[in-house]
Amino acid sequence: MYPMIWFTTKSCEEGAQTSIYLSADPSIEKVKGGKYYVDCRLKTLSNDLGYDLEFARKLWEESEQLSGFTFADK
Repeated sequence: MYPMIWFTTKSCEEGAQTSIYLSADPSIEKVKGGKYYVDCRLKTLSNDLGYDLEFARKLWEESEQLSGFTFADK
């Protein structure tokens, strides 16, 4: 099982690369919000639920209820 896990997981450093890229690359400043990046590349979502703001709101509220955490800045 270990070889399969080794090929399909990332180290902390590898996992952080897209966040570092998005926070440090000046060319990203021109990109408007609501985009999805994987491995430092812009990706298209596979279905429309990712763009559904009402669905996102309901998911957020359900997650708050199930986790017991509420965030003031919604």
